[in-house]
Amino acid sequence: MVGCGGRSHQYCGRYQNLIAHGQLRQHGVYYFVDGLLREFDTEAVLALIAPRPYLALTGDLDAGSPADGIRILEDRVGGVYAALGARDRFKSIVYPGTGHDFTPDMRREMLDWFARWLQ
Repeated sequence: MVGCGGRSHQYCGRYQNLIAHGQLRQHGVYYFVDGLLREFDTEAVLALIAPRPYLALTGDLDAGSPADGIRILEDRVGGVYAALGARDRFKSIVYPGTGHDFTPDMRREMLDWFARWLQ
């Protein structure tokens, strides 16, 4: 699964973090599954993917995925993967000076990830 980068992003950053940054409007209906975020925070939802491979590619200037929220997700979700002995199956890269975009570097990273995990 690929999340949080450009056109392929999923649940990106914590709900509260988006409110704090005034960027909740950056997300569509997929982010507001009825009742989901009343019961779970974003890192809990992402942790359900573990131990399956997960790649997040995010620009640090992406208003819909504030970098400080992404760092929280990296720490917490990465910790779940580590606890399951699957740290190598979780990867998150924050690209400096990049907004809500899908760059050639992101594409290369994605293709390498697919080659590794979709064989």
